[in-house]
Amino acid sequence: MTHRLSTLSLAAGTVALASVLVAGLGGCRSSNHQFSGQLRYGNLMSYQTAVDSRAAAKQQLVELAQAYGLEARHIGEDRMTFVAQAPTYSVTQPDGAVEERRDPRVVKIDVILDEHLGRNTYRYYCSIEGNEPLHFTDDNRARFGLALLAVREIFEKPIATSFLGG
Repeated sequence: MTHRLSTLSLAAGTVALASVLVAGLGGCRSSNHQFSGQLRYGNLMSYQTAVDSRAAAKQQLVELAQAYGLEARHIGEDRMTFVAQAPTYSVTQPDGAVEERRDPRVVKIDVILDEHLGRNTYRYYCSIEGNEPLHFTDDNRARFGLALLAVREIFEKPIATSFLGG
């Protein structure tokens, strides 16, 4: 019985160590998923209205992205990719001076306008490429979060809501 308990303890310890290693390696990833959204609109509109909405959504997304300073990396028929440099952040020096620093991360947004599961669908995915810089404070994280919310607003409203022509 004692041998079995020690074997179970060893197995549990091995699983715990493996979990810690996997979690640690996961923290080293260079890209992480921040937010996404999806709207399946083809089942709510007539076919022609859905086609028109898709074209209008593409145009609106490109215009909004440009207005907010996002760079269009790819504009295809049903896929688009936009990127933006993360906002600068501040670090307080030992002498009390505040220094603005460039955040090396890149915010990437992939947009897909296609027929997912046989219906017109709008999907977007936002990810952050790179690692959080050193000396990043909770205030800096809050500013970064607000910047992400601003980006999210761009991609939350591109589909016209004129359902079934009414």
